Amino acid sequence: MKEEMFNIFSIFVHSLPKILFELEPKKYEYIDSLRGIAILMVLLIHNGGYGSSLHDISPLLDKIRLAGRYGVQLFFLVSAYTLMLSHQSRYVENKSTRNFFIRRLFRIVPIYYIALVIYAFDSFLIASNYDVVVNFKEISLPDIIRNLFFLNNFYINMPFYVPGGWSIVAEITFYLLLPVIYKYITNLNKALLLFIVSVAISLVFSVLVINIYPNTNTLFISFPTQFPVFILGIVLFFIVSQKNISVNKWLIVALVIGTPIYIYFIPTENVSDCLRASLILFLFFYIVHKKQYRVVVNPFLSFVGKISFSMYLIHFGVLFWMSRLGFVDFMPSTTSMACIVNFIIRYVVMFVISCGLSYLSYQYVEKYFIKKGKGLIRRLS
Repeated sequence: MKEEMFNIFSIFVHSLPKILFELEPKKYEYIDSLRGIAILMVLLIHNGGYGSSLHDISPLLDKIRLAGRYGVQLFFLVSAYTLMLSHQSRYVENKSTRNFFIRRLFRIVPIYYIALVIYAFDSFLIASNYDVVVNFKEISLPDIIRNLFFLNNFYINMPFYVPGGWSIVAEITFYLLLPVIYKYITNLNKALLLFIVSVAISLVFSVLVINIYPNTNTLFISFPTQFPVFILGIVLFFIVSQKNISVNKWLIVALVIGTPIYIYFIPTENVSDCLRASLILFLFFYIVHKKQYRVVVNPFLSFVGKISFSMYLIHFGVLFWMSRLGFVDFMPSTTSMACIVNFIIRYVVMFVISCGLSYLSYQYVEKYFIKKGKGLIRRLS
Protein backbone atom coordinates (compact mmCIF):
# COMPACT_ATOMS: atom_id res chain seq x y z
CA MET A 1 0.00 0.00 0.00
CA LYS A 2 2.81 2.43 0.87
CA GLU A 3 4.52 1.59 -2.44
CA GLU A 4 1.32 2.37 -4.35
CA MET A 5 0.96 5.72 -2.58
CA PHE A 6 4.54 6.64 -3.47
CA ASN A 7 3.79 5.73 -7.10
CA ILE A 8 0.79 8.08 -7.05
CA PHE A 9 3.03 10.76 -5.54
CA SER A 10 5.62 10.28 -8.32
CA ILE A 11 3.04 10.42 -11.12
CA PHE A 12 1.47 13.57 -9.72
CA VAL A 13 4.81 15.36 -9.27
CA HIS A 14 5.78 14.63 -12.89
CA SER A 15 2.41 15.87 -14.20
CA LEU A 16 2.25 18.97 -11.95
CA PRO A 17 3.88 21.39 -14.45
CA LYS A 18 1.40 20.33 -17.13
CA ILE A 19 -1.52 20.78 -14.73
CA LEU A 20 -0.32 24.25 -13.75
CA PHE A 21 -0.08 25.46 -17.35
CA GLU A 22 -3.35 23.87 -18.47
CA LEU A 23 -5.40 25.80 -15.92
CA GLU A 24 -6.85 28.96 -17.44
CA PRO A 25 -5.06 32.20 -16.50
CA LYS A 26 -6.85 34.48 -14.08
CA LYS A 27 -6.66 38.25 -13.81
CA TYR A 28 -6.41 38.37 -10.02
CA GLU A 29 -3.65 35.83 -9.44
CA TYR A 30 -2.90 37.25 -5.98
CA ILE A 31 -6.41 36.32 -4.80
CA ASP A 32 -5.98 32.67 -5.80
CA SER A 33 -2.52 32.70 -4.25
CA LEU A 34 -3.97 33.94 -0.96
CA ARG A 35 -6.48 31.10 -1.07
CA GLY A 36 -3.56 28.74 -1.67
CA ILE A 37 -1.78 30.07 1.42
CA ALA A 38 -5.01 29.73 3.40
CA ILE A 39 -5.49 26.05 2.56
CA LEU A 40 -1.82 25.27 3.25
CA MET A 41 -2.33 26.81 6.70
CA VAL A 42 -5.46 24.71 7.32
CA LEU A 43 -3.63 21.54 6.27
CA LEU A 44 -0.86 22.45 8.69
CA ILE A 45 -3.03 22.35 11.81
CA HIS A 46 -5.03 19.28 10.84
CA ASN A 47 -1.87 17.38 9.97
CA GLY A 48 -0.79 17.79 13.59
CA GLY A 49 -3.80 15.84 14.80
CA TYR A 50 -2.27 12.58 13.63
CA GLY A 51 0.89 10.70 14.50
CA SER A 52 3.54 11.93 16.91
CA SER A 53 2.78 15.28 18.51
CA LEU A 54 4.92 18.39 18.23
CA HIS A 55 3.63 19.82 21.50
CA ASP A 56 6.13 18.07 23.78
CA ILE A 57 8.94 18.19 21.24
CA SER A 58 9.00 21.86 20.29
CA PRO A 59 6.48 24.33 21.73
CA LEU A 60 7.59 26.88 19.12
CA LEU A 61 6.90 24.55 16.18
CA ASP A 62 3.59 23.60 17.76
CA LYS A 63 2.59 27.28 17.98
CA ILE A 64 3.39 27.67 14.30
CA ARG A 65 1.22 24.64 13.56
CA LEU A 66 -1.63 25.98 15.68
CA ALA A 67 -1.47 29.29 13.78
CA GLY A 68 -2.62 27.30 10.76
CA ARG A 69 -6.18 27.39 12.09
CA TYR A 70 -6.37 31.04 11.05
CA GLY A 71 -6.22 29.94 7.44
CA VAL A 72 -10.01 29.84 7.66
CA GLN A 73 -10.07 33.52 8.62
CA LEU A 74 -7.90 34.26 5.58
CA PHE A 75 -10.50 32.41 3.49
CA PHE A 76 -13.23 34.62 4.98
CA LEU A 77 -11.29 37.81 4.24
CA VAL A 78 -10.66 36.75 0.64
CA SER A 79 -14.28 35.66 0.19
CA ALA A 80 -15.77 38.96 1.36
CA TYR A 81 -13.26 40.95 -0.70
CA THR A 82 -13.88 39.01 -3.92
CA LEU A 83 -17.66 39.10 -3.51
CA MET A 84 -17.51 42.89 -3.25
CA LEU A 85 -15.23 42.93 -6.30
CA SER A 86 -17.68 40.74 -8.20
CA HIS A 87 -20.63 42.91 -7.18
CA GLN A 88 -18.81 46.00 -8.46
CA SER A 89 -18.56 44.46 -11.92
CA ARG A 90 -22.17 43.21 -11.93
CA TYR A 91 -24.10 45.94 -10.13
CA VAL A 92 -26.01 46.89 -13.33
CA GLU A 93 -27.03 43.28 -13.99
CA ASN A 94 -30.78 42.60 -14.08
CA LYS A 95 -32.00 40.45 -11.17
CA SER A 96 -28.54 40.72 -9.62
CA THR A 97 -29.64 39.39 -6.22
CA ARG A 98 -31.30 36.33 -7.75
CA ASN A 99 -28.28 35.67 -9.93
CA PHE A 100 -25.93 36.10 -6.97
CA PHE A 101 -27.70 33.38 -4.99
CA ILE A 102 -27.80 31.06 -8.01
CA ARG A 103 -24.05 31.43 -8.48
CA ARG A 104 -23.36 30.82 -4.79
CA LEU A 105 -25.78 27.89 -4.68
CA PHE A 106 -24.14 26.09 -7.59
CA ARG A 107 -20.65 26.96 -6.32
CA ILE A 108 -20.98 25.73 -2.75
CA VAL A 109 -23.92 23.39 -2.22
CA PRO A 110 -23.32 20.51 -4.71
CA ILE A 111 -19.81 19.65 -3.55
CA TYR A 112 -20.85 20.11 0.10
CA TYR A 113 -23.68 17.58 -0.37
CA ILE A 114 -21.34 15.19 -2.17
CA ALA A 115 -18.95 15.41 0.79
CA LEU A 116 -21.86 14.80 3.18
CA VAL A 117 -22.87 11.64 1.28
CA ILE A 118 -19.28 10.34 1.09
CA TYR A 119 -18.56 10.86 4.78
CA ALA A 120 -21.92 9.29 5.68
CA PHE A 121 -21.19 6.29 3.45
CA ASP A 122 -17.75 5.96 5.03
CA SER A 123 -19.21 6.03 8.54
CA PHE A 124 -22.03 3.57 7.84
CA LEU A 125 -20.37 0.95 5.67
CA ILE A 126 -16.59 1.20 5.94
CA ALA A 127 -15.39 2.76 9.16
CA SER A 128 -17.09 0.60 11.79
CA ASN A 129 -13.69 -0.58 12.99
CA TYR A 130 -12.02 2.82 12.76
CA ASP A 131 -12.25 6.15 14.49
CA VAL A 132 -14.74 8.45 12.76
CA VAL A 133 -15.28 12.17 13.06
CA VAL A 134 -19.06 11.67 13.28
CA ASN A 135 -21.03 8.53 14.07
CA PHE A 136 -23.86 8.82 11.55
CA LYS A 137 -25.63 5.84 13.13
CA GLU A 138 -26.47 7.93 16.19
CA ILE A 139 -27.73 11.12 14.56
CA SER A 140 -31.33 12.32 14.57
CA LEU A 141 -33.54 13.46 11.70
CA PRO A 142 -33.70 17.09 12.95
CA ASP A 143 -29.90 17.17 13.02
CA ILE A 144 -29.77 15.92 9.43
CA ILE A 145 -32.21 18.63 8.34
CA ARG A 146 -30.18 21.33 10.09
CA ASN A 147 -27.01 20.16 8.36
CA LEU A 148 -28.69 19.93 4.97
CA PHE A 149 -30.05 23.48 5.19
CA PHE A 150 -26.97 25.07 6.82
CA LEU A 151 -28.74 25.89 10.08
CA ASN A 152 -25.95 24.68 12.36
CA ASN A 153 -24.86 28.14 13.37
CA PHE A 154 -28.26 28.85 14.90
CA TYR A 155 -27.84 26.05 17.46
CA ILE A 156 -25.24 25.95 20.22
CA ASN A 157 -23.19 22.73 20.33
CA MET A 158 -24.73 21.60 17.05
CA PRO A 159 -22.65 18.86 15.34
CA PHE A 160 -21.32 19.34 11.81
CA TYR A 161 -21.53 16.16 9.77
CA VAL A 162 -19.11 17.37 7.11
CA PRO A 163 -15.66 17.80 8.69
CA GLY A 164 -14.83 21.51 8.70
CA GLY A 165 -18.41 22.24 7.66
CA TRP A 166 -18.74 25.05 10.20
CA SER A 167 -16.82 27.44 7.92
CA ILE A 168 -19.09 26.61 4.96
CA VAL A 169 -22.16 27.31 7.09
CA ALA A 170 -20.58 30.63 8.13
CA GLU A 171 -20.05 31.47 4.45
CA ILE A 172 -23.67 30.66 3.59
CA THR A 173 -24.90 32.79 6.48
CA PHE A 174 -22.76 35.68 5.25
CA TYR A 175 -24.23 35.29 1.76
CA LEU A 176 -27.71 35.86 3.18
CA LEU A 177 -26.60 39.24 4.51
CA LEU A 178 -24.79 40.37 1.38
CA PRO A 179 -27.73 41.86 -0.58
CA VAL A 180 -28.36 44.26 2.33
CA ILE A 181 -24.64 45.01 2.63
CA TYR A 182 -24.41 45.68 -1.11
CA LYS A 183 -27.29 48.16 -0.84
CA TYR A 184 -26.25 50.15 2.22
CA ILE A 185 -22.47 49.76 2.59
CA THR A 186 -21.21 51.96 -0.22
CA ASN A 187 -18.02 53.52 1.12
CA LEU A 188 -15.19 53.04 3.60
CA ASN A 189 -16.82 54.98 6.45
CA LYS A 190 -19.94 52.82 6.28
CA ALA A 191 -17.80 49.69 6.12
CA LEU A 192 -15.85 50.76 9.23
CA LEU A 193 -19.10 51.51 11.04
CA LEU A 194 -20.38 48.06 10.13
CA PHE A 195 -17.13 46.56 11.44
CA ILE A 196 -17.64 48.33 14.79
CA VAL A 197 -21.23 47.04 14.91
CA SER A 198 -20.09 43.50 14.07
CA VAL A 199 -17.49 43.59 16.86
CA ALA A 200 -20.18 44.75 19.32
CA ILE A 201 -22.48 41.93 18.17
CA SER A 202 -19.67 39.42 18.61
CA LEU A 203 -18.93 40.67 22.13
CA VAL A 204 -22.57 40.61 23.29
CA PHE A 205 -23.14 37.20 21.70
CA SER A 206 -20.02 35.71 23.31
CA VAL A 207 -20.90 37.00 26.79
CA LEU A 208 -24.48 35.69 26.54
CA VAL A 209 -23.43 32.27 25.26
CA ILE A 210 -20.75 31.78 27.93
CA ASN A 211 -23.22 32.74 30.66
CA ILE A 212 -25.90 30.36 29.36
CA TYR A 213 -23.62 27.55 28.09
CA PRO A 214 -20.42 27.81 30.18
CA ASN A 215 -19.06 24.51 28.83
CA THR A 216 -19.68 25.16 25.16
CA ASN A 217 -16.82 24.52 22.75
CA THR A 218 -18.52 25.95 19.66
CA LEU A 219 -18.30 29.68 20.40
CA PHE A 220 -15.30 30.16 18.15
CA ILE A 221 -17.05 28.62 15.12
CA SER A 222 -20.34 30.49 15.55
CA PHE A 223 -21.18 33.04 12.88
CA PRO A 224 -21.44 36.11 15.19
CA THR A 225 -17.86 35.40 16.30
CA GLN A 226 -16.65 35.28 12.69
CA PHE A 227 -18.84 38.13 11.42
CA PRO A 228 -16.17 40.84 12.04
CA VAL A 229 -13.68 38.84 9.96
CA PHE A 230 -15.94 38.99 6.90
CA ILE A 231 -16.48 42.71 7.41
CA LEU A 232 -12.71 43.26 7.48
CA GLY A 233 -12.68 41.90 3.93
CA ILE A 234 -15.26 44.53 2.95
CA VAL A 235 -13.24 47.27 4.66
CA LEU A 236 -10.19 46.13 2.69
CA PHE A 237 -12.17 46.30 -0.55
CA PHE A 238 -13.05 49.96 -0.01
CA ILE A 239 -9.49 50.83 1.06
CA VAL A 240 -8.18 49.33 -2.17
CA SER A 241 -10.91 50.58 -4.52
CA GLN A 242 -11.45 54.16 -3.29
CA LYS A 243 -9.04 56.68 -4.76
CA ASN A 244 -9.54 59.41 -2.18
CA ILE A 245 -9.82 57.92 1.30
CA SER A 246 -11.39 60.13 3.94
CA VAL A 247 -12.22 58.48 7.25
CA ASN A 248 -14.50 60.02 9.84
CA LYS A 249 -12.39 60.90 12.90
CA TRP A 250 -14.99 59.54 15.31
CA LEU A 251 -14.83 56.16 13.60
CA ILE A 252 -11.08 56.14 14.15
CA VAL A 253 -11.58 57.00 17.83
CA ALA A 254 -14.16 54.22 18.17
CA LEU A 255 -11.79 51.72 16.54
CA VAL A 256 -8.80 52.72 18.64
CA ILE A 257 -10.81 52.50 21.87
CA GLY A 258 -13.22 49.70 20.99
CA THR A 259 -10.85 47.04 19.65
CA PRO A 260 -8.75 46.74 22.88
CA ILE A 261 -11.99 46.74 24.92
CA TYR A 262 -13.31 43.87 22.80
CA ILE A 263 -10.09 41.87 23.17
CA TYR A 264 -10.01 42.48 26.93
CA PHE A 265 -13.66 41.74 27.74
CA ILE A 266 -14.27 38.85 25.37
CA PRO A 267 -14.88 35.83 27.64
CA THR A 268 -12.72 33.29 25.80
CA GLU A 269 -9.13 33.63 24.67
CA ASN A 270 -9.53 31.85 21.33
CA VAL A 271 -12.18 34.38 20.23
CA SER A 272 -9.97 37.38 21.03
CA ASP A 273 -7.04 35.61 19.35
CA CYS A 274 -9.24 35.23 16.27
CA LEU A 275 -9.71 38.99 15.95
CA ARG A 276 -6.02 39.69 16.55
CA ALA A 277 -5.03 37.13 13.92
CA SER A 278 -7.60 38.53 11.48
CA LEU A 279 -6.18 42.04 11.84
CA ILE A 280 -2.70 40.68 11.07
CA LEU A 281 -4.07 38.80 8.05
CA PHE A 282 -5.85 42.01 6.99
CA LEU A 283 -2.47 43.79 6.84
CA PHE A 284 -0.89 40.79 5.09
CA PHE A 285 -3.67 40.81 2.47
CA TYR A 286 -3.16 44.54 1.85
CA ILE A 287 0.62 44.16 1.44
CA VAL A 288 0.20 41.23 -0.96
CA HIS A 289 -2.29 43.25 -3.01
CA LYS A 290 0.11 46.20 -3.22
CA LYS A 291 3.42 44.42 -3.73
CA GLN A 292 2.52 40.96 -5.09
CA TYR A 293 5.91 39.45 -4.25
CA ARG A 294 6.48 36.30 -6.29
CA VAL A 295 7.16 34.30 -3.15
CA VAL A 296 3.44 34.61 -2.27
CA VAL A 297 1.93 35.33 -5.71
CA ASN A 298 2.98 32.63 -8.14
CA PRO A 299 1.53 29.89 -10.39
CA PHE A 300 1.93 27.16 -7.78
CA LEU A 301 -0.01 28.93 -5.01
CA SER A 302 -2.52 30.17 -7.56
CA PHE A 303 -3.11 26.58 -8.69
CA VAL A 304 -3.55 25.42 -5.08
CA GLY A 305 -5.93 28.33 -4.49
CA LYS A 306 -8.11 27.36 -7.46
CA ILE A 307 -8.68 23.87 -6.04
CA SER A 308 -8.71 24.98 -2.38
CA PHE A 309 -12.45 24.48 -1.81
CA SER A 310 -12.31 20.84 -2.86
CA MET A 311 -9.06 20.37 -0.96
CA TYR A 312 -10.64 21.79 2.20
CA LEU A 313 -13.28 19.05 2.14
CA ILE A 314 -11.11 16.22 0.80
CA HIS A 315 -8.03 16.46 3.02
CA PHE A 316 -9.98 15.30 6.08
CA GLY A 317 -10.79 12.02 4.35
CA VAL A 318 -7.19 11.65 3.19
CA LEU A 319 -5.96 12.03 6.76
CA PHE A 320 -8.60 9.57 8.04
CA TRP A 321 -7.42 6.90 5.64
CA MET A 322 -3.72 7.58 6.14
CA SER A 323 -4.36 7.02 9.86
CA ARG A 324 -6.39 3.85 9.28
CA LEU A 325 -3.67 2.40 7.06
CA GLY A 326 -0.93 3.27 9.54
CA PHE A 327 0.58 5.77 7.14
CA VAL A 328 1.13 8.69 9.53
CA ASP A 329 4.53 7.95 11.08
CA PHE A 330 7.21 6.74 8.72
CA MET A 331 9.95 6.06 11.24
CA PRO A 332 9.99 5.28 14.98
CA SER A 333 9.28 8.49 16.91
CA THR A 334 12.12 7.93 19.34
CA THR A 335 13.76 11.34 18.90
CA SER A 336 12.56 14.89 18.42
CA MET A 337 14.04 15.02 14.94
CA ALA A 338 12.24 11.81 13.96
CA CYS A 339 8.91 13.30 15.07
CA ILE A 340 9.54 16.46 13.06
CA VAL A 341 10.52 14.44 9.98
CA ASN A 342 7.36 12.34 10.37
CA PHE A 343 5.29 15.53 10.54
CA ILE A 344 6.88 16.94 7.37
CA ILE A 345 6.56 13.70 5.36
CA ARG A 346 2.94 13.26 6.50
CA TYR A 347 2.16 16.82 5.43
CA VAL A 348 3.72 16.36 1.99
CA VAL A 349 1.98 13.02 1.36
CA MET A 350 -1.37 14.39 2.55
CA PHE A 351 -0.95 17.48 0.37
CA VAL A 352 0.00 15.57 -2.79
CA ILE A 353 -2.87 13.06 -2.50
CA SER A 354 -5.37 15.79 -1.60
CA CYS A 355 -4.06 17.93 -4.44
CA GLY A 356 -4.57 15.18 -7.03
CA LEU A 357 -8.09 14.36 -5.85
CA SER A 358 -9.00 18.04 -5.54
CA TYR A 359 -7.82 18.77 -9.08
CA LEU A 360 -10.16 16.06 -10.37
CA SER A 361 -12.97 17.43 -8.22
CA TYR A 362 -12.32 20.98 -9.47
CA GLN A 363 -12.25 19.96 -13.13
CA TYR A 364 -15.16 17.52 -13.19
CA VAL A 365 -17.44 18.54 -10.31
CA GLU A 366 -16.92 22.19 -9.38
CA LYS A 367 -16.62 23.45 -12.95
CA TYR A 368 -19.58 21.34 -14.04
CA PHE A 369 -21.95 22.85 -11.48
CA ILE A 370 -20.59 26.38 -11.97
CA LYS A 371 -21.39 25.99 -15.67
CA LYS A 372 -24.88 24.72 -14.81
CA GLY A 373 -25.44 27.78 -12.61
CA LYS A 374 -24.43 30.12 -15.41
CA GLY A 375 -26.72 28.24 -17.79
CA LEU A 376 -29.66 28.62 -15.41
CA ILE A 377 -29.03 32.37 -15.13
CA ARG A 378 -29.02 32.67 -18.94
CA ARG A 379 -32.29 30.74 -19.25
CA LEU A 380 -34.00 32.81 -16.55
CA SER A 381 -32.83 36.00 -18.23
